[in-house]
Amino acid sequence: MTGGPIHVIVLTKNRPDTLVRCVRQLSLDIDDRLTILDDSCDEVYQLARRLLCQVGTPETFSHWSTVRLFSALAGRLPVDALEWTDRRSGRDIAPLRNLSLLISACQPSALTALIDDDITGFDLCATRCSAARILQSACPALIGACITGIDEEGVIDRYTNALDMFEGCDQKLDLQPDARTLFQTSPPEVPNSPAAVDYVSGGYLVFSLSGEPLIAFPPGYNEDWLWCLELLYHGRAKVFRLPQVVRHEPPAIRSLTADDLSFELLGDLVFDLATRSRTPPLALSALSFAQTITDTIHPSARVSELIRRSRLPRRTHPFLEAGLAILCDLQAQGSLSVDWEAEVHLWKEDAERKQRSFGRVLTAHKEAVESLFYQRTVSYEH
Repeated sequence: MTGGPIHVIVLTKNRPDTLVRCVRQLSLDIDDRLTILDDSCDEVYQLARRLLCQVGTPETFSHWSTVRLFSALAGRLPVDALEWTDRRSGRDIAPLRNLSLLISACQPSALTALIDDDITGFDLCATRCSAARILQSACPALIGACITGIDEEGVIDRYTNALDMFEGCDQKLDLQPDARTLFQTSPPEVPNSPAAVDYVSGGYLVFSLSGEPLIAFPPGYNEDWLWCLELLYHGRAKVFRLPQVVRHEPPAIRSLTADDLSFELLGDLVFDLATRSRTPPLALSALSFAQTITDTIHPSARVSELIRRSRLPRRTHPFLEAGLAILCDLQAQGSLSVDWEAEVHLWKEDAERKQRSFGRVLTAHKEAVESLFYQRTVSYEH
């Protein structure tokens, strides 16, 4: 049971070698389609094109510069149908995820797979077969895998786990452990069979959705988990995690910045509020916030606890010290003393506005968008 044609959409940015590693692992049939959404600068985009020519790709293959693609959309759509393309920060990949949804709607296949370029160790054939069996009885569905490798949790959890890992290292060694060792995830709990869950990672995600208006990925951090919750809590799709393990292996560990902190803290808070109240993220209210906010999820309290713990007498690691120093500076400056309820409200307004904007593309401007994608998928974009 193969489940029919699959459309694989890979997201990448400024790491062509990692992209090539990902593409080499794909096992695609003649009727399958591969689309690469490349958010790189033009120089890296051109390099990736040359490297991919040496790898070999399926007959139906597109490699698009997202900068050019968004520019082309801006030339075809009115302003109110482009608001979903705005990013809350440089790290906001929701517009790219939604571009994937748009392409999947305009170029439908039995299955669509979203794969981030830094995911490795996957078996797409096995995923396709498992998804086909699930969809026989549960469609629409979002289907993901167990993720191991480099930790993709929010900043507080990442650094807390890294401190735990460092404390577990042999302190008698003069050599510092590699930062990648400290930021490894704990072994995932692998189910014996496909398990119904609330959310899965968008880094490796297969889905089949009905013809209903698509729900857009919400903006900001945790956009993939929030998207799963939005669909699940509205009864629009079921979510499953397969008994398959894939690895998150980016080429480098991302250093912490002040922008990262506020970006991730807000995304984590929205996610925690939605899961604790069992409320679709876009339906969060002041009441749900007041009923569920506690020190265990309050961003400022969580940062304070991490800083308190990091100041305990101990040897530490230079990479950890650099990130923790940023946390201490921001706390000392009062940058974390914000009205988080107001921040959630602003996020919700932004998410609702972008959802309406994304909906306009598929209801009022689908033909214009389809013609654009057709022109760019006739052959490799030279």
